[in-house]
Amino acid sequence: IPHLYKVRGFSETLQAYRFSDTLIKPEDTMASWNAISNIEIVERFKNQKHQIEVRNKKNNKWISTAPLNLGDENCLHPAIAQVHDTLMLFFSSNRPGGFGSFDIWYSALDTLGKIIYTRNAGPNINTPENEFSPYFDTVCNRLYFSSTGHLGLGGFDIFFSNLNADNNRFFSTAENAGIPINSAQHDLHFKTSKNSRYLLLASNRSTPLKSGNCCLDIFMYKIDSVFSKTKDTSSTLKDNYKNIIQQLQINKPLALFFDNNQPYVGTAVSSYTTYYTAYSKQAAVYKNRFLKDTAMYKRINDFFLDSLPAAYLNLIAFKLRIQEALHKGLEIYIGVRAFASPLADKSFNLNLSKRRIESLRMFITDGLPQDKKHLLHINERPFGERDNARVSDSYTDLKNSVYSINAIRERVVYIEQIDLIQ
Repeated sequence: IPHLYKVRGFSETLQAYRFSDTLIKPEDTMASWNAISNIEIVERFKNQKHQIEVRNKKNNKWISTAPLNLGDENCLHPAIAQVHDTLMLFFSSNRPGGFGSFDIWYSALDTLGKIIYTRNAGPNINTPENEFSPYFDTVCNRLYFSSTGHLGLGGFDIFFSNLNADNNRFFSTAENAGIPINSAQHDLHFKTSKNSRYLLLASNRSTPLKSGNCCLDIFMYKIDSVFSKTKDTSSTLKDNYKNIIQQLQINKPLALFFDNNQPYVGTAVSSYTTYYTAYSKQAAVYKNRFLKDTAMYKRINDFFLDSLPAAYLNLIAFKLRIQEALHKGLEIYIGVRAFASPLADKSFNLNLSKRRIESLRMFITDGLPQDKKHLLHINERPFGERDNARVSDSYTDLKNSVYSINAIRERVVYIEQIDLIQ
């Protein structure tokens, strides 16, 4: 997604109080509507709380089926979508039974707009902090939302989670949408255009035309035409081979860092996101080993504060480009090398390196249709420990064999090469 535009050309804010045949009073309504078939969703601010109302059209009139609010809680940011064979209403609420302040919830609606059930989206999406502005992309079968609770660049970041293809109740572990979609400021209200050519979001990031971060502006991302649906033919893909290669290339090796002994031998391997999330929470454990060593303490702090999250965000951007190509039927070759610190024996470390590569494969293919996963080919080069590694291999010296910056940088997988198979 190489191009970022701020939406311009509107001389004033448009206030629309009449939508469909419904007359909404401006003093008690927030500007948020969704309409599918004969169902209308209205969000309003009334009696000092945000309310969502589902309406059904009957005899040319809109009749309220039932309010979504249960009591004194707030319900806001409604988004309606046809998910498999069910009409789903996603929203954010601080209703009881959640994981924190505001969570993402969803309700199944019948053809008359009546609520069949309401469920929390679960711990893979919700955190003890706030989750806002859900949006379900029916093309990718993916839920987008904004959160302050997941690890991000600052403020609200936009995240996505894939819905289990066989079960409406399960979402995958949330992943950061990465740069340039997210910034160090607040990023919310992600949407896609009907033709999937543009992405829209609201952000208070600074721009050349606006300094400071007081207010939300609307930004538009133009998805590169190389991956346009109108060019989805084998002949066109071959004609654009050089352009596609250029889009997929990496300037330098991408790194995936792992905590000691992860993925732990004897357990099922998970996507890299699982290990990254757990690792990022260990900063204090690592830094506490070097409270009396100011220089090493700073290096460890810089790793957890900068190097680790930056590497993960680069990996997310890489994954998005790879998945775009795989969705188009391209076969992709990736060359990787994997290493482990020398604490264990060589055979153990070799196996550990293989498991780390497998977690990368799961990360890249997570959310892909089953018939696309075989298009990814990984040239696996698990090396285990390096012969010349300047890292302690002593179990009695964990400070240096596990927690030192040298040991940290030995537990890594490098993505070094990428190519298309013609």
